[in-house]
Amino acid sequence: MVVTNSGGDIRLQFPVILPDGSIVKSMEIFYIDTSTTANLTVWLTAYQPGVSSEDIVSVTSTGSTGAGSASSSEITHTIDNSANIYSLNYDWAGNTSSALQICGIRINYIDPFYSSFLPLVQ
Repeated sequence: MVVTNSGGDIRLQFPVILPDGSIVKSMEIFYIDTSTTANLTVWLTAYQPGVSSEDIVSVTSTGSTGAGSASSSEITHTIDNSANIYSLNYDWAGNTSSALQICGIRINYIDPFYSSFLPLVQ
């Protein structure tokens, strides 16, 4: 885990290891959001060391009703561990109170070995 603080914007960054060739389809977050002024955001980023980075998918909490969940729209991104390093990034918009809490993150993906073990149907 890496913690960064840039001008009051505090972020957490966690490494993510998914099977090479997996296809990321979406991401979900589970949270507590009682803030009337801020929302939390989680995103999955692919880094090409020394070259560039690409935010693959992001999800933001909505409202201030308390416990909730949010899902991204469906995407299709193939994991390439030989070219990229992947991480989850969490930003709670500088809100240091307990009004924004992350409870869980789910990355929905298709395992590359899934189709290898299905029976052949003719």
